[in-house]
Amino acid sequence: MNRGNIRILYINDFLNGGGAEVVLSQLMDGVRDEGFSVELFYGEESNASAAVNPFSYIYSRKYRNKLLKMLWEYKPHVIHILNYYHILTPSILDALKVWKNENPGTQVIHTAHDFHLLCPSSGLTSYPFCSGRLKREPPGRIQDRASLWLKRWDHRGILYSSLKAAQWAAAYRFSQKDAVIDTIICPGRFMFESI
Repeated sequence: MNRGNIRILYINDFLNGGGAEVVLSQLMDGVRDEGFSVELFYGEESNASAAVNPFSYIYSRKYRNKLLKMLWEYKPHVIHILNYYHILTPSILDALKVWKNENPGTQVIHTAHDFHLLCPSSGLTSYPFCSGRLKREPPGRIQDRASLWLKRWDHRGILYSSLKAAQWAAAYRFSQKDAVIDTIICPGRFMFESI
């Protein structure tokens, strides 16, 4: 197959922003330079423009449906996900599952810029209630149900912590949405060994 006939779809929460967005831009430029067809699906222009309600933070039907529409229009052969849990939410993984069921040859790649697949806190950290100090969680996916709900996963307080725990539990503990991912790229050995 000619490179120009291979369609690659990139997915990211934001168009502009920090490190993940810089990597995204460089990846897309490099792949385009190699002659592949490239498209981008994103949620918001930047973190500054993002407005999220608690329910759409846990699961966004809006972005699941928008992504499904784009998948059927663009018909990608490869889907490369970067960050997605802030705006797009793990709901997009449901859209990818529908697409892959109809198009089993599609490859889904995820560049793990953080520890979101393992833990509600992307930094693999928690904030003990009494001390208020940052605590590193052990490597590996959170297994203990009690710790999932009894730890504070966000420095902003119990509401944010509960939302992160609810999103993570719904996506990965109860429904294993990440099973749709074929390949995970890790930026370092610690993350690779943790996943």
